[in-house]
Amino acid sequence: IKVTYRPTELMICQELSRNETTSDTVITKLRKKYESQHYLTLSFSKNKQEILSNAANKQQFSMLVNQFAFGMGEKIFLTTAERDTLDLLSFHTPRHYGVSLSTDILLAFEREKQNAEYLTLKIQEFGLKTGDTQFRINSNARKKFKVIQ
Repeated sequence: IKVTYRPTELMICQELSRNETTSDTVITKLRKKYESQHYLTLSFSKNKQEILSNAANKQQFSMLVNQFAFGMGEKIFLTTAERDTLDLLSFHTPRHYGVSLSTDILLAFEREKQNAEYLTLKIQEFGLKTGDTQFRINSNARKKFKVIQ
């Protein structure tokens, strides 16, 4: 299991197309779109393959597909150093049909009112036999980067 924090500025850069004229207005609009959330990518793999490719049988495969598509909101939590829980606003799991190195989930959480010293991502066991898992994301990993023209 791997967690990658995705800063606002990275989200902006990924949305800008290479052919699009980048203006301050476009960047400001995108910054407003992304700055009120924390974005994380949660990656699951086994033997350098998607976790779905490693399902033991059709029943486990179906359960995992359903869990990744609909049930992660009940299994994933982000808390601040002050133990405030931030709402999971959305999550998306693209299907790669066995051609990716991992099963990835993009998570969008509400951003805390004041920057916390650290955030803790908690993942409850949901059938992978990993047990409950947690990751700490320090504030220095969330420093702001700026998109420039």
